[in-house]
Amino acid sequence: MRSMRTRALIALVTVGALCASAGVAYAATARSGNLTTLYIHEDAFRNYDFTERTVSRTRVDWTVALMFWNNASINRVKNSAIGPLYDQTGGTMHGRLSDNTNSGYVWDDDGGRKTTKCPGAPFQPRNARHYRIYADGDDRLYNLSWGYWVYGSTHWDMDECSLSNPAWFGYSENAEEWLVYDWVNRTGRGAANDWASFYNNEPFRVAGDHIWDSNGYASAFNVG
Repeated sequence: MRSMRTRALIALVTVGALCASAGVAYAATARSGNLTTLYIHEDAFRNYDFTERTVSRTRVDWTVALMFWNNASINRVKNSAIGPLYDQTGGTMHGRLSDNTNSGYVWDDDGGRKTTKCPGAPFQPRNARHYRIYADGDDRLYNLSWGYWVYGSTHWDMDECSLSNPAWFGYSENAEEWLVYDWVNRTGRGAANDWASFYNNEPFRVAGDHIWDSNGYASAFNVG
C-alpha cells in the first residue's frame, strides 16, 4: 500500500505543474482504434463512457476499467461497505450498453460516487477519488458467465472547486488500484486487479485538464 500512496502523491505534485499551462479544458479524445464494443454472451458495452449521449472517440470521458459481478447491481455496489467512503455524488456521464444485443442498445447516465463532493473548496481536501457505474433500466445486466453484473470507470478529481489552483482530472489507473484496495478491505470480498484487457490502453498524456493514464486492463469485483 505504501507504493500506491507514493504514486498518488507523486501524481498530485507533478500534474499540478503540467496543468498550470494546459489551457482551457476540452472534450477528451480516445486513442485511434481504441473505442470499441465488448461482448460477453448476449451482453455488449462500449469500453469508454461519454460526456454526451453520442458514441464518438472525441466525446469520451474515461476508460471502462471496473466490472462488478456475482449478484451485482448499481445500488448494491453504491450501498456496500465502500459507501461511507465514496459518499458524495459527482457530475453525470453516459454509458452505452445492451443486456441483449437482439433487443438493441440503451444509454445509462450516472453521476457516480466520490470521496469529496467539491475538492479544493475552502476547508475541503484538494482531491477526490470518483467512480461511475452503468447498467440498463433495472440497474443490472445478466449473462451466464458473470451472473448479474455492472461496469464502470474511475479517476481522480483535483482542485475541482478551487478558486486559486487549476483543476485537473485523471490518473485512472491509480484510482482503480485504490478502489480495489478499498473494496477488499471494507467489504471483505475479493477483487482482481487488472483482471482482463478491455482494449482501451491510454498511456500517460495531458489533454487540457484531462490526464490520461490507463493500462487498458479492467479490475473485477466480487459482489457476492
